Amino acid sequence: MTRSDDLRDETDIRSLEVSPDATDAEIAAAYRAKLLALASDECAEAAAASRQTRTQLDTVARPLSAQAVLETFQEELERLARRGRDALRDAMAYNRSLIEASIDPLVTIDRDGRISDANDATIRATGVSREELVGSDFSDYFTDPAGARDGYATVFRDGSVRDYELQLRHRDGSTIPVEYNATVYRDAAGNVLGVFAAARDVSARKRAEASARDGMAYNRSLIEASVDPLVTIDRDGRISDVNDATIRATGVPREELVGSDFSDYFTDPAGARAGYSQVCREGSVRDYELLRAAAAPPRREHDPRGVQRHRLPRRGRERARGVRRRA
Repeated sequence: MTRSDDLRDETDIRSLEVSPDATDAEIAAAYRAKLLALASDECAEAAAASRQTRTQLDTVARPLSAQAVLETFQEELERLARRGRDALRDAMAYNRSLIEASIDPLVTIDRDGRISDANDATIRATGVSREELVGSDFSDYFTDPAGARDGYATVFRDGSVRDYELQLRHRDGSTIPVEYNATVYRDAAGNVLGVFAAARDVSARKRAEASARDGMAYNRSLIEASVDPLVTIDRDGRISDVNDATIRATGVPREELVGSDFSDYFTDPAGARAGYSQVCREGSVRDYELLRAAAAPPRREHDPRGVQRHRLPRRGRERARGVRRRA
């Protein structure tokens, strides 16, 4: 029930306590007295509320002492400092987690070439503890220290390097080939503080490259072992590779043969073109007879102006010889 409801009930004339024999004048007098009493109570309550409000306002408005101001200021500074320390700690933890998440060795290097930080991958790759790594010379961990020094000097000079090859040495004496990608890092004012370097282990790629080279050497040895002239021809009829037997048979060096028209080395160029066209169409030909030209064809060259020039052919044999091209 609200205060207005209470007043309505209290001022209801039926709530007056008077004698049943009271006259109208007595009832009216009693009613006026009750109204006056209620008004007095309301004024007293309003005055009390006003005094309380003024006390509260006085408390807020009262000037603080210098000591109170200083204490409040120090509390606010400490609160901000705690927030800053928490944010810095979270940022450092996040950055550390990013560095340690890398499977590649990562280091930071100062201007003197000393390691200032390293991740766990660097520890595993070198076999050296973090405590030993930090403060040591970056170049000491490579088979070519001078090359390592040149690498980070280039970063300080140019801002970065990419795919810089080095041999990283483990404490046990083993080595792994790595490619370094590095860049400088700066402070908030833009001043260079050091180098951040990441090494990628390229052992698997090096093994694959070596295997490919060995395979190519093996294939080359098989081609050169043949006593018959062997050539490879692209779809345009240009020679892309030859063996030594072809060089001896034509009297033309490999450099001139490669890129020249296969059909130029036969007395019937149209027949030669028909032969390799058949191979491209059907997959193979057998015992396709052609006559090799007695002399090498003119070698066409292109000068810088795009004008074709012809070099006189080498002196060939006195007569043409019959040869068979095997495909």
